[in-house]
Amino acid sequence: MPHCFHLAQVRADISNSLDKTAKTADQISTALSKNALPPPLFTISDIINAFTSYAIQRAGLIANPAVTKQSVEEFDDKFAKSPLVQYVAELKDPKLIERLHRLVIKTQNRACQQEFLKRTYQQGLEIATAIATIDEEKERKSAVKKLLKKWRDYSKGNCVLSFNPKLLRKAATLRRKAELLGIAMALKAHESSAEFYKETSRRLPFHRPRIEKLFTFLVDKTPSELKLFETIFKKRYRRCPMQRLISATPKGFTKHQRAIRREKLSVVNALLEGNREKASAIMLFLRCLSAKTESAVVRTFQEFFEEFPFLNASAVIKEFKKRYKANSFKPHIRKLIPSWLASPSESLTQYFNAVENKNSVEANCWALKILSNNPSRKNSNALSRLIASRDIAELQNISKVYFEITGENVASLTDRIKCPYQRELLLSAFSGDKLLYTIARLHSGVYGIEGGALIEIFSKATLPQDINYEQYRDKILRAYQERYGKNLLDDLKKQLNHRQYSVISSVIDNGEISRAELLRICMEGIGTDEENIKKILDGLTKEEIEEVKKDFSRRYKYSPLIMAIANHSLLGPIARATPILKWWVPKNPKENGNSLVLEDELKWEMSGDAKFDVLMMLQGTPTNFKEWLEKIKAYHSYELSGFFMPYLNFFSRENGLMQQSVNETEKFYSAFAREGVCCYEERLRFEFLTRLCFINFRAFREYKEFLAEHTANVVGGFSAVGVATAAFEAGMSPLLAGAAAASASIASRWLLKWAIKGKGYTRGEESLKDLLLGVVDGATLRAGTVAKYFGEMLRGYAGKTVVKSLVKYSLRQAAESAEKLGKAKKLEEEKSLNELIKNGEETEELNLDPSHPPTNSVFVLDASREALFKKLKEAAI
Repeated sequence: MPHCFHLAQVRADISNSLDKTAKTADQISTALSKNALPPPLFTISDIINAFTSYAIQRAGLIANPAVTKQSVEEFDDKFAKSPLVQYVAELKDPKLIERLHRLVIKTQNRACQQEFLKRTYQQGLEIATAIATIDEEKERKSAVKKLLKKWRDYSKGNCVLSFNPKLLRKAATLRRKAELLGIAMALKAHESSAEFYKETSRRLPFHRPRIEKLFTFLVDKTPSELKLFETIFKKRYRRCPMQRLISATPKGFTKHQRAIRREKLSVVNALLEGNREKASAIMLFLRCLSAKTESAVVRTFQEFFEEFPFLNASAVIKEFKKRYKANSFKPHIRKLIPSWLASPSESLTQYFNAVENKNSVEANCWALKILSNNPSRKNSNALSRLIASRDIAELQNISKVYFEITGENVASLTDRIKCPYQRELLLSAFSGDKLLYTIARLHSGVYGIEGGALIEIFSKATLPQDINYEQYRDKILRAYQERYGKNLLDDLKKQLNHRQYSVISSVIDNGEISRAELLRICMEGIGTDEENIKKILDGLTKEEIEEVKKDFSRRYKYSPLIMAIANHSLLGPIARATPILKWWVPKNPKENGNSLVLEDELKWEMSGDAKFDVLMMLQGTPTNFKEWLEKIKAYHSYELSGFFMPYLNFFSRENGLMQQSVNETEKFYSAFAREGVCCYEERLRFEFLTRLCFINFRAFREYKEFLAEHTANVVGGFSAVGVATAAFEAGMSPLLAGAAAASASIASRWLLKWAIKGKGYTRGEESLKDLLLGVVDGATLRAGTVAKYFGEMLRGYAGKTVVKSLVKYSLRQAAESAEKLGKAKKLEEEKSLNELIKNGEETEELNLDPSHPPTNSVFVLDASREALFKKLKEAAI
């Protein structure tokens, strides 16, 4: 079962399988010209093209299941009645008719085969998509079974393929390759979805979605890959990518900020729609906003197309000019337009026109002219990159065209360049001497002007295979010595750091460098280059890992003093038992002798997540289901080693996605172990799940690091503020209060990060960083940081929800208070009315004389008692 997906290799295999060989038109024309033909009404090319087109169209009709046999016969009759066929029939040449008949049959068969292979390829992609996107086992198996049956029925029903078993075998191989490609596309979509989600989750202070990064990992995708990316993103995070980006991008307070926000959102929207040229044009515009001079614009364009060489520069420039014309600026863009775009100079206009017309030589000439007008350091470096890695013939052509355009010699540009190394490089580039140009590139590479030249010139991978490397190297070193009076290696030792010098000197000596040498160089000096170590070991098989270990032990040895200590009967056991000294002496001197062991050296040099990853890589790529599952379980237990991780999800989908993929993998393995049989599609499903597990592991780890860092900042700041406040209240001095606050911040940081990251929090650099930040917390109380975090929280969705809840709570409390006040007032009114009624009754009983009415006006209005009580009751209600 293959375990590595190489998209380029699979696509190359598919394109090679689709190629067909056929007779050329010249061969058929030669065969037809042997016949004595009358003055033709149609040329031989017309006849060949007409019959070839007929065969291709007929093949399309045959390959379409919806087309009936009667439709094909009608198409044949229509072609037979055409003037060209009538003309061929009038020639009455049986050999010519036989050749044309063979041409039609071959062309039709070839077209049918190509159509069949194309459909097979599409069918393979559909099967892979079903395997990758349908989680329910019964539904997935049913969908795959239907697709396979559809392909088999089409194969059996095709009359051209029924007698071609070789083609059927080729189609089956092609379908499996297409399935591999589809699985790789789905895994890439999962990885891109995790990256997109992580990038749009940056809502803390000074962390915003970076449109440049989103553009980088979306711009190289095909429309089908983008569609799959959107589908998988919705499946993973239950939301559209654009909705996620819009909610994560701040709206801005000014019109300028809102206009830039619209342009940034337009970049991703255009990419998701499949309009790569439009997205690239907007991205170029955003990069050029800070460019104040035309040379900075050319520099930006040059760097952009060097970074993305697969883009169609002509189409991008055309879209750029169309979108940002001076007379058709949109209202929200008008204020963003810089002066160089509103009224470009003639040189810049000519540069744009040359790029649009795909005239690379002329575009390079105008770029040379614009960059040389302002001889700054950045422009000089851009000039060096412009002429670097070009052959002498191309440089001579540029020199010729430059003279035709400007009337100046390219050598005159050197007068405007201040840096002597760049001036020498430019002169040697257009001199026509290849050896002189190589020496100048080396000299500039020594002083950091063109660092890539050092590896490129001496690497065997860039040289012809039949070259004698030792003679080639000695010739260059001798020429360098004669020209500059210095040794190249001595110059390199003075200018480069230890690791750079070690790599380049090894390449110069041997023309290449082994993995063991690179690993040793990454471990030398202060600190360890962990990322490069992982790149070197990633994806190696068990056999390759064993070769690297043997090569490392053969090349590097312990010193005699350390071996004497290790072999001593008393000092050896003491050194191996001491926590620090045990890493300096060999563990098993009797078995390994004085050879260094790669695994022991990496354990000593590395820590944290990088150490775990490298130790797992040293086990090699698994070769069966059981080994894959054991590796997945090891990663899963490691990622959940933090105290909080098994119990809390921290409001993120990453933990759930990781757990889901691991559970599905274990379930699949249990079914396989029970049944013992697994078809090819199910094996693909298992491989997809294993790769998906590692994608989810990486996403979850990045989420943990992000969460631990920012949570530690907030908790550390609060701890410092709280402890300092309590210390001041207790009457401590400022110095003791600061020390107590720093101690509380350090302890809370360490405990919180350990609770989140678990075994991953063992790096000395990270612990030291948290120690220093804790001291800063104690000294400054970090009130500003805490305020910033809370300010950002209040601006976000959660903050708005909290504010709305507080407002609703306040309004509800106010309503309840008003209701209580109203009830109290009503009770008071009822009490006063009851007293009034009581007083009224007593008054009426005492004042029996009608000539003395009561003093209350109510009694004056109503003379009768019944009317009085009725009115009082209505007033009370």
